Amino acid sequence: MKRISLLIILIVLIFATGCTFHLNDREINLTDDGGLIIGEDIDTGDIKTFGESFDGNGLESAKVMIDINSANIRISKNEEDLFRGEVKTNVKGIEPIFKLDEDKIIIKDTFNYKGINKIYNKWDLRFSDKLPLNFDININAVKNEFDLTDLMVKDFSINTNASNTIIRTNNKNKEILENLDIEMNAGNLEIRELGNMNVENIGIEMNAGKLDLDFGEKIYRDTSIEFDGNVSEVDIKIPDNVGIKISNIDSLSNIKVKDNKLKSKDGDFKTSNYESSPNRVIINLKGTLLNMEIK
Repeated sequence: MKRISLLIILIVLIFATGCTFHLNDREINLTDDGGLIIGEDIDTGDIKTFGESFDGNGLESAKVMIDINSANIRISKNEEDLFRGEVKTNVKGIEPIFKLDEDKIIIKDTFNYKGINKIYNKWDLRFSDKLPLNFDININAVKNEFDLTDLMVKDFSINTNASNTIIRTNNKNKEILENLDIEMNAGNLEIRELGNMNVENIGIEMNAGKLDLDFGEKIYRDTSIEFDGNVSEVDIKIPDNVGIKISNIDSLSNIKVKDNKLKSKDGDFKTSNYESSPNRVIINLKGTLLNMEIK
């Protein structure tokens, strides 16, 4: 997954200031009101609205494939249709693509990176809460808010670069989330009420990023975290009654656990309540120069 070209970009990003970064050799700036500033001239005009909806009659589950760049994206539930999407943008020539191909919901843009103008590009994506969903999300240079509350999420994969993303689930997921896969570079990702996602396995691959995982007040099953990262900062908040085990702590990494409750046993580090806890979080670490705090 890692490419030399990507690592070169990351080196630039590490030493960048503010919210400026480079993507495909073009400078991009995120702003707080849904706008972005991007390299060379681009035609912008009045804000236009695009929309689409699918009823999904007869489907038992659906795979959601999202590929969007330079946008402000919001995901939430929709109680009427399988999918209902709306895009508001001032970029001339952009043609959002919404397509239902058998059991696949395909959502993507046709926007090429050009321009030094401020663009307005908001995507509001709403999905049915009546059937299991498998998300496959690929996003670059975006600001996101994904509210998965009441959605039936079976699988969730996100590849994010130079983006700011918040994911939350306020109620317990009705499905077991078998796999939560995260690949991120030079960005910020915050997952709130992670315990409510009802997740079994979390795979994380990150470089030069900031990740916050907040399990909230409760977890419903043992959760395994496979973490592979370099030059990264990670904060994990886990309920006090949950046992924790950490394997493969690198000597160059800084790992802190709440109240220093970790004890070495059989080559692993465990909290004192690990064996007696009704649910556990097992963390396997790879990589160097990690700054991880478990609260």
